Amino acid sequence: MGGPKRDDLQRNHQAAVRPRQQLYLHRASPFIVSSWRTLRAMSSPGRSAVLAMLVVFAACADRGEAGPGTGTPSPATFDATPRGAVMPEVKITYAGERPGRPPLVRMLVDATVTNPAAELRWVLIPTQLPGGSGGIDKLEQLAAGPVKLGRFLGTGGFYALALAPGARLTVKNLELGWWNADNAKSPPQVEVRLAEGLTLGGEAIASWFDGDPAVRGAVEVDAGKAQHTRSKRAAGDREVAVKVVGGDAAKIAIDGRGATPDGTARTAQSATLEPAEWKSGFPVPKGARRNASLGGATTLAPGKNYSWEVHDVDAGIQAVTAFFTRHLPDAGRSSQGQTVKFSKAGGSVELAPSGEGTRITLRWGPL
Repeated sequence: MGGPKRDDLQRNHQAAVRPRQQLYLHRASPFIVSSWRTLRAMSSPGRSAVLAMLVVFAACADRGEAGPGTGTPSPATFDATPRGAVMPEVKITYAGERPGRPPLVRMLVDATVTNPAAELRWVLIPTQLPGGSGGIDKLEQLAAGPVKLGRFLGTGGFYALALAPGARLTVKNLELGWWNADNAKSPPQVEVRLAEGLTLGGEAIASWFDGDPAVRGAVEVDAGKAQHTRSKRAAGDREVAVKVVGGDAAKIAIDGRGATPDGTARTAQSATLEPAEWKSGFPVPKGARRNASLGGATTLAPGKNYSWEVHDVDAGIQAVTAFFTRHLPDAGRSSQGQTVKFSKAGGSVELAPSGEGTRITLRWGPL
């Protein structure tokens, strides 16, 4: 179950409009009711004028804009009060991506947080990049081993982690939705909120969880294997403000996900893969095992034949993709589902997940 579902991510991006729609319709309701009563006693021309005004209110609500006389609603925002207290240490490392519909990049990261303080601390990691500054309206509690991970939805959606004194927690494969409308090579920095305490709509954040959410000792969990264990909605199903007490903020760069001098993406995992040999202009990474039961050559007309080899390697498809991106900078790249293909004059290489590793299919020709 792991990271946010596509529907959750789309819901978060659209959630900024919904509270305003509800607010405008709420404010407009007395006017609409009064006008409807008046309509029944009006002549046809007057009735048309009132109907036109009702249409304006409906259109404003549908677009999330302020209608006549409503003003601009105040958004729910973080209210941090820095006090110079000892705060957690945070490191975020790129771990891969899940298939997504552009411009949404469903990025996976490994987050390690350490609490050196003598009191409990909270760490808030935004579920979206760039992060929002609004409120939240729902908790989706995820259980990964002994860890209760809070995924809060809303215009200011975030993951919430509670760390007891001296605790160290690594959450692997945490999904962040990066809205990469500019097709950038590197994601923006992650604005992480650090806090002594938190309230959501005036309630202590711990009261939203099922039991004590504090992590103790040194723990490592995989968010990709987390199970949904609890949901809780804000009162009225409306966003509530998030107040950070005794907190601070830090902008954390994502290690291992950026641009190399040639403009291609790089990952931390790709550094562990190096070519063992080259086959007709294509590198074969160290540790790859040739699958003798697959591969061969076609027997078509001369000049139309090609040969192929299949190799299996114990590395994730993100790492293997980065390996070929680095060593075949001029090759064309395409993808379908989880399959990635690099093509250039004389052949192609196709990558596909295989168990916990990757299957590499090399084709070259014509012969």
